[in-house]
Amino acid sequence: MSQGFDSTLQATPAPATAPAVGLQPGTMLGRYRIESRLGSGGMGIVYLAHDPQLERKVAIKLLISTATEASVARLLREAQALARLSHPNVVAVHDVGIHEDNVFVAMEFVEGDTLTQWLRKSPRNHDEIMAVFTSIGHALAAAHSVGIVHRDFKPDNVMVGRDGRARVLDFGLACAVGLSISSSGEDLRETESAGSPRGYLTQPLTITGAIMGTPAYMAPEQFLGREPDVRTDQFSFGVALYEALCGRRPFAGDSFFELSGNVTQGRFLPIRVPSVPRWTRAAISRALQPNQADRFGSMSEFLDSVARPVQWWSKGEVRRKVWLPIAILSVTIPILIVIILAFMDRGTTDERLMKNWEKWRVEHGMKPAASAPVAAP
Repeated sequence: MSQGFDSTLQATPAPATAPAVGLQPGTMLGRYRIESRLGSGGMGIVYLAHDPQLERKVAIKLLISTATEASVARLLREAQALARLSHPNVVAVHDVGIHEDNVFVAMEFVEGDTLTQWLRKSPRNHDEIMAVFTSIGHALAAAHSVGIVHRDFKPDNVMVGRDGRARVLDFGLACAVGLSISSSGEDLRETESAGSPRGYLTQPLTITGAIMGTPAYMAPEQFLGREPDVRTDQFSFGVALYEALCGRRPFAGDSFFELSGNVTQGRFLPIRVPSVPRWTRAAISRALQPNQADRFGSMSEFLDSVARPVQWWSKGEVRRKVWLPIAILSVTIPILIVIILAFMDRGTTDERLMKNWEKWRVEHGMKPAASAPVAAP
């Protein structure tokens, strides 16, 4: 599920205050005892740790940050707000704190695969993909309802547990940390000329202090340095859903700059997968519009439209296909009933006339008709 624009330009990492060497097993991070290192990225290092107080495993994300004191405070507020958000498809945040001037977040440990790994592990049919993405979408909607915008939604920020339940990670954490590039793009061009490995469009970025997200899934307003909102998450979700259903991302681009041009101009490739219903295609296309005002007003509205043809009811096609037959039946059924009753009444009248005729013939000494004998009175 990759495209040419996976081979992109690497941003220059911001200097970090974290130790050059990761935490060793047995190190205490607050009340948590580090057991092993799970992975790392541009934002920090993730460890498996043990919480002796509650006797459970937790994932500890130690964020590498050069954020200002105000940014750290904002990050802590968002993490604390997320900790109050209880949703089955959101990874639970247990604790936040500071370790040697670096923010760490203690969260639910999920054994499973990222959404990217889950999609690649085996072929997934349309219904499987829609079921997982619908649950993820409800998680985003729940976060939006309490004022939390993810800002960096992508398949790698979703875990699919061994129980099959998807959980969204890292709400709002990219707003205060990440990689830095210059507004002129000079750092990017220098890296490109040196040759860059594939996959750097999946690295989180900031530009001149404005939080961007991950280029391959970023909304136009993030490329343009504008304030993100719930419709920003909707755009990123639409890119991920498009990719899962089509096996490729909607926006082409072999460099950061080409990709950003296509995204901000709304130049995406149409969905041509027969298994994707047209109302789902229409909903995704609306979510990928470059102007925030042209997208759905909420994630819930997007989910309703992507799952069933709700939006088509306001248009002529479904009215013609549904209401026109209903109108025709409402007229023809009463007419058929009248015709049937008329024929029934006609049959009764003819029979009564025939009996009277035969009675008259008998009264006047005439023989009854052979085809319709009538007993003499």
